[in-house]
Amino acid sequence: MEVANDTVISLPRATVTLVCPGKEAEGNATIHWVYSGSQYRRWTTTGNSLLLRAVQLNDTGNYSCFLGDHLVGTVPLLVDVPPEQPKLSCSRKNPLVSATCEWFPSSTPSPTTKAVLFVKKINTTNPKSGFQLPCQYSQKSRSFSCQVEILEGDRNYHVVSLCVANSVGSRSSSNVAFHSLKIVRPDPPVNLVVSAIPGRPRWLKVSWQDPESWDSRYYMLKFELRYRPVWSKTFTVWLVAQHQCIIHDALRGVKHAVQLRGKEDLETGQWSEWSAEATGTPWIEPPSTPTGILENPTQ
Repeated sequence: MEVANDTVISLPRATVTLVCPGKEAEGNATIHWVYSGSQYRRWTTTGNSLLLRAVQLNDTGNYSCFLGDHLVGTVPLLVDVPPEQPKLSCSRKNPLVSATCEWFPSSTPSPTTKAVLFVKKINTTNPKSGFQLPCQYSQKSRSFSCQVEILEGDRNYHVVSLCVANSVGSRSSSNVAFHSLKIVRPDPPVNLVVSAIPGRPRWLKVSWQDPESWDSRYYMLKFELRYRPVWSKTFTVWLVAQHQCIIHDALRGVKHAVQLRGKEDLETGQWSEWSAEATGTPWIEPPSTPTGILENPTQ
């Protein structure tokens, strides 16, 4: 959001004086003020000045001044706080895509907040090649994010920092250095299914798929599987190379929780987050009919 040149800008809890523009408001004229922000409020002053004490963020808005029924002018007020220091992190969904650098503010930034990513690419031909990228804020993810283009096979180091500024201040993150391949972090595996195997009271079959964001045509994932009885907090952990496996030591008749995470097969990147839990119970032998009892007794 662009701030108009005539906007009065203040920090919270400050005392602010708004001056009605226009010569007809000068002197000791009776001026009526109307606030057009989130609440409907009115004031009457002698003279063209309106004094607001201990303003808060919700005092932001337009203050219109009237002489009789005539609108003399409008004074915009913006109450804002300086941005917090950003904490930057960067990752790639797979080795074929750009890096996403993100910052998740602890509170919603003001509408005037803008963010710029400073990037330096460290290589042998131009050790200090650098550029800037604008970062967009997403209400859905509640984060600022920027896309840093990285070509397939790029093995260079990058150094990035994020500068955040609004109408009353600016802050910068610490520098973050990363290798193009070492920040590859896939999304968690998907479509995790845990099912019983008939006749096997301690076995569970587990199957899953690569996330849609992973390009399985050129790069493979390896997986780490963990499982536990639902009443326990202790996991058993396995490394798995395929997209399915069989648990052989599940507890009889007990529901188990299972999770997966993935990592690029050549160990160049990072483990994904754990998937959401899926649950399953091993096969339970149905009760047998006692000898001598007829299943369909006749009358």
